[in-house]
Amino acid sequence: VIVMPSAYEKLREQTIKRNEAFLNSLGLQKEVKKKRKLSRPTSRIESRTPTRRSSRTKKLRQESFKNMDGGNSEGSDYDPSADEKNEFDELDTFAFEKAPKKITQNTKKAVNDKPNVIKVEKAKTGRSRCRKCMETIQKGEVRIGMNAWIAGRNAVTWQHPVCFFENISFTRENTGRSKCKYSGDKFQKGDARLSCQSHTAFTNIKLSALSLCLREAVISSPQVVMEKHSPEFWPGYDMLTEEEKEVVTSEWGKCITPENEEPKDVKVEKKAKKFEVKDGMESLKTKKQPEKGQKTKTKGRVAWKWGNMVCYGTLLSSRETETHCYARTHKGNIKTLAKEKAYWWLDDEEEE
Repeated sequence: VIVMPSAYEKLREQTIKRNEAFLNSLGLQKEVKKKRKLSRPTSRIESRTPTRRSSRTKKLRQESFKNMDGGNSEGSDYDPSADEKNEFDELDTFAFEKAPKKITQNTKKAVNDKPNVIKVEKAKTGRSRCRKCMETIQKGEVRIGMNAWIAGRNAVTWQHPVCFFENISFTRENTGRSKCKYSGDKFQKGDARLSCQSHTAFTNIKLSALSLCLREAVISSPQVVMEKHSPEFWPGYDMLTEEEKEVVTSEWGKCITPENEEPKDVKVEKKAKKFEVKDGMESLKTKKQPEKGQKTKTKGRVAWKWGNMVCYGTLLSSRETETHCYARTHKGNIKTLAKEKAYWWLDDEEEE
């Protein structure tokens, strides 16, 4: 189909030709050069990450093929020379591994270190408040703390001893997903547990860990516990079986009568007895010392009093003077000892 131009198009073409002829007569007509289309660069845009040629990838590839073959290279079709001509080796990038985290004292966890579920202490200030009765705890008053989620964070919440024991009850596990806060072991569905409440949080503990968690709390307030807050008065005690009640009574007995532990400073007391002598020259009658005013060149072990402790050392006979003796400690330091003084003596006895 031939489309004929309209009258407007014919008039427009005639006007353009007339204007071009007039510009040519004046010498103002210029040839219009067509712009070349810009072609995109053929070179590949390099990535921002630096590329490195890694020889490690070749070794790993070779070892993987050998392991697939069972270590027999005779029946293998693998050609190691093909890796040298591989086009993709240039694109191998080096994988930067993350540096291992430094192990600090905060991240270390002792194997035998059990969590402190129940905290017992005297109030350091008078600003804390009991989470049950909402009354302030006076400074120096005994308070019992437990971790709870409060004000968008996990913090220690405090209670009076009476309020704490009123919030204890016996419950049973319904799902089998919760864990004991002390041992970390999971509860089986239907197991009996001890539940301690503080604010809106509940801390569930196994019956076998009752004495380990509540011993300090019971000792801190024995009169209050013995009168009204023994396990027989706690809610849920009636639903326990006979075996579970026996476990509770045995654990509660450990709380009331804790095991007698030997004091840690027994050795210090034994050593301190050596100093229970009169000060002055009278103590020298029972203790040996080199005589003052002459060099005796005495050798042997020597002991002296330092605060509430006894320190030991070895006499240096070469450094002795008429008024002083000198001893070397186990750390290599030198101790000056004045003659005819009651704070030191020659130690001929064996260590206990």
